[in-house]
Amino acid sequence: MQIQNNKLPKALYIISAIFIIISLIGGYFEQISVGFILLIIILKLFWKEGTPPIIVVALSFQWLSIVVGYVYLSMTNAEMIDMLWRPQYSLEYIDKAYWLSIFGLLFFAIGIKLAILKLKERKTPIELLQKYDTTKIIVLYAIFTFFSGALFSFVRYKIPGISQPINILSYLKWSLLFIMVYVSIKKNEKLLIISIILCIEVLLGFTGYFSEFKEILIMLPVVYITFNKIKGTKQILFLTFFAILLFNIGAVWSYVKVEYRMFLSGGARAQIVTTSKIESLNKLLELTTELTPETYQMGIESMVKRVFFLEYFSATINYIPERQPYMNGENWNDAIKHVLMPRLFFPNKEAIDDSEQTMKLTGIQLAGAKQGTSISIGYMAQAYADYGQFYMMIPIFILGFILGLMYKYFVNATKKPMWSYALIFPMYFLININGKNITKISGNLFMYFLVFFLIVRFTLPFLDKLIRTKNE
Repeated sequence: MQIQNNKLPKALYIISAIFIIISLIGGYFEQISVGFILLIIILKLFWKEGTPPIIVVALSFQWLSIVVGYVYLSMTNAEMIDMLWRPQYSLEYIDKAYWLSIFGLLFFAIGIKLAILKLKERKTPIELLQKYDTTKIIVLYAIFTFFSGALFSFVRYKIPGISQPINILSYLKWSLLFIMVYVSIKKNEKLLIISIILCIEVLLGFTGYFSEFKEILIMLPVVYITFNKIKGTKQILFLTFFAILLFNIGAVWSYVKVEYRMFLSGGARAQIVTTSKIESLNKLLELTTELTPETYQMGIESMVKRVFFLEYFSATINYIPERQPYMNGENWNDAIKHVLMPRLFFPNKEAIDDSEQTMKLTGIQLAGAKQGTSISIGYMAQAYADYGQFYMMIPIFILGFILGLMYKYFVNATKKPMWSYALIFPMYFLININGKNITKISGNLFMYFLVFFLIVRFTLPFLDKLIRTKNE
């Protein structure tokens, strides 16, 4: 049976219409109306009830990073200059960057869709799920989460040549999360224990420098949508509540994170943690309780500016080709070379400095890796810098097509339907890539395929047997 797209929930059309109507009053009608039309197109292309909406959610976050600034401006009295960190470089071409990003995302999505057109649906019979032990799955998830995190922390500094494959291996955690929740919901058991584990993970995620709590909070509604038809009032209310919760957490975090990270690093301008988890949580609680309505509003503005990822693309358009000619594929060629030269065998390979790349393509002076800062320009801006505003769509389309082929491969990589969707669950991190350097994207794509291919060939049968009931 070939996968067919289900009808979208009516609430999505209603929400889109509301924002478009607001834009008639608040401004930016063309940008917002076309933006929401693109969102509906993306959902129509990939929405399928009963399967993990990984592509939908990942593309929606890419879409949000393009549109959110215009939506915010339409709903407030703010000006575009308020959305930009360095308006002297980017204000003039921000609208052009918007339209190129909209079309870029459309080509990216079409590339994925063409690759998975004939993908067949996989369903796991309930009688097969009875052969899995929920307790064993929970234990495996907890053990893997702990040891993969510890292993990556050790290898990252001791053996940097294999830090990337170890990092990709840690993505298996999200596959195990999917299976844990999948089996628990279908068998209706251990739900309380799993809820407690996930709450603890969110809390501990706040104690890390890179705010790891976000991944869990994003993945939970993805799992929920997989098992619930979004048609009734109950489902709509739950997702609305979760969206409001995420929005408020994001606003608060955006305001407190600068001071909080300075506390974590002990005042050093480095991405390190020098405090205990208890000390970190106490400091976070202290900072959040000091919030006022004014500082909360500042947090919202900071969050929107942080998510709105068009500024450096606009600065690139301002800089290229007027001050520097198009680069004729240099960025994307370097990305391919980077993949063909693994650090394990080429230990002297130059490290990727996002800020240096951004300075090169925009002419803006920024803090770099030596100052503990990483500011990426994004793969769309790199495609523009290489090929110009028209031909940039070709490599973007090809990138989407490659991602679609990987998605299709792992869905069909095993005869066990439950594991099929578990293997593609972490691909959220490969598809939600707006604002990421194409060199890092290509490296992660190659390494994900390699690591998960090896998992399927040599580890999956063992893992599957490990979580089955004793009589199996």
